[in-house]
Amino acid sequence: MNNKFIYTPGPTIVRENVRFELAKNTTNPDIDIKFYDFYKNTCKKISSILNTQNDIYILSGEGILGLEAACASLTQPNDKVLVIDNGIFG
Repeated sequence: MNNKFIYTPGPTIVRENVRFELAKNTTNPDIDIKFYDFYKNTCKKISSILNTQNDIYILSGEGILGLEAACASLTQPNDKVLVIDNGIFG
């Protein structure tokens, strides 16, 4: 096993015990009632921490997903938006 740390987005070497855990059968979190309860409870806690009555959504994805969600929540239909491209990763 390679013990060097690679600080890049990937691909990286994954330890055998991690691969073993990832290979286990899992339920679909969209229909798992335990996950649903856990998710709703977590959203309530985040709402309390942020002292907000607004809906809370936990996003699972790349960093760009959070940026796009932030942009979408800050704009209204028909708003004019300036998008500046800064290379391959925007």
